[in-house]
Amino acid sequence: MKTKQPASRATRSVPHTYSYGFALRIADRMAGWSDRRTIDRAEAEPTTTGPAMTAWIARLQATFDELDHQLLARTRDDARTPVRSLHELEGASTALRAQLDAASETMRHHREQPVASDRSGGELHLSQEAVAVRRTREWQAKVAQAEARHRALQQQLDATIHEAAKIRADIVERFDLACEISRRLEHYYNRRIGTYCRIAKFPGGQIPTIIPATWARSACPWLPSEDGAGNPNVTREVRQLT
Repeated sequence: MKTKQPASRATRSVPHTYSYGFALRIADRMAGWSDRRTIDRAEAEPTTTGPAMTAWIARLQATFDELDHQLLARTRDDARTPVRSLHELEGASTALRAQLDAASETMRHHREQPVASDRSGGELHLSQEAVAVRRTREWQAKVAQAEARHRALQQQLDATIHEAAKIRADIVERFDLACEISRRLEHYYNRRIGTYCRIAKFPGGQIPTIIPATWARSACPWLPSEDGAGNPNVTREVRQLT
């Protein structure tokens, strides 16, 4: 029996947020009709603190705020594990870069073949030529060892960077997907407010809109930033997740 494989990340799509159905349209129109007869026109004037707020608009705004907060909380919880993994990989890559620099320095130190030194006490029976051959072999062994260590460290660093890039892309994708859902949610509630305001006959140009979520218009806050040297700098948001 074949099991269905999960969809790859590349096929993720923004889920349908909400359907503005007949019942909700009627509810918004009835609220607008009710408020049209009793609304205080002073409430429809823009204020310095935000758009005009009637009880119905405040209710829609509060519902949007609650749903948007839940969306952000779910996204943050889902990103907690990959953010922790990314933080660990960034730290590992920093340590590997330091080791790689040390290995490069060792290779530079062994770059030139040393001049054969005098024979040691255990080599008195050997000719000067035999000692030179021995010194050459010792030097070649050190060079080979240094090069092997350098290659191994470079491979580890490349693998770490590749894995970190994959996780970083996954985190960004999760966040961008949540931002798109938030913007669609905002559009949905703006449609409801628009219906309500048209029936309530708000003065032209004074129809308020949903106060949007600032996080949905910002860059992902959960990624370690980098300093000028390319080293990770853990932000406060990352520390909260890890």
